[in-house]
Amino acid sequence: MIKAWSPTRLFKYEECPRKAKFAYVDKIPEPGPKSPHLVKGEFYHANLEEYVKGIRPTVMDEMAVVRETAATLREGYLKGLVKVEYDLAVTREWKPTSWFGKDAWGRFKLDILVKLGDKGRVIDWKTGKFKPDGDYSDQLNAYSTAALSVLPELIEMTSALIFVEHTATPVERPEGTVHRDNLPKQQIYWSERVARMESDTVFAPRPSAFSCKWCPFSRNAGGPCEF
Repeated sequence: MIKAWSPTRLFKYEECPRKAKFAYVDKIPEPGPKSPHLVKGEFYHANLEEYVKGIRPTVMDEMAVVRETAATLREGYLKGLVKVEYDLAVTREWKPTSWFGKDAWGRFKLDILVKLGDKGRVIDWKTGKFKPDGDYSDQLNAYSTAALSVLPELIEMTSALIFVEHTATPVERPEGTVHRDNLPKQQIYWSERVARMESDTVFAPRPSAFSCKWCPFSRNAGGPCEF
């Protein structure tokens, strides 16, 4: 059974429970090297993290379009208003806890968290194609819900995307906005959604032409799945 979650883990389960079982219950390592897209994303994220923290003097040329925005975040980081690669964990009661705590139930890694007075904003770096209308609403909403849960001094959490090769300014995504008054409702929504994964003991496969084609556990990829 899966007893702790992150957005990535939950979304993988909802795509195919069997795939989540192989990854998180059986802990079967995915075969082969990382995809070029994943390697690129990790490299770009590391470059931005080091720049905002003042470790690197400039942002690499491939992301020159975000240099001004990154410089503003760097100033905020030096003032203590910006957190970079921020790891936060919550208990089942949505209380803050340590990442490796025994009571850690939900774990969230935020690219950027900005605090401005009594409001905050989650920013997620995106590499690759410019997809401002992409399906990021669940991810951002989960991030905002978790962040507002552990920062009681804030009354609102908003969200935005930065496509690091395409956009000079953040793309606001209102689906990721969570207000303090609405926080309990959001917490219940995510708790109920996660409960379906936690209670699953069958992990029935959910095959599809697209998902199975790219699944590292598929039969065609030499994995243990029958599809």
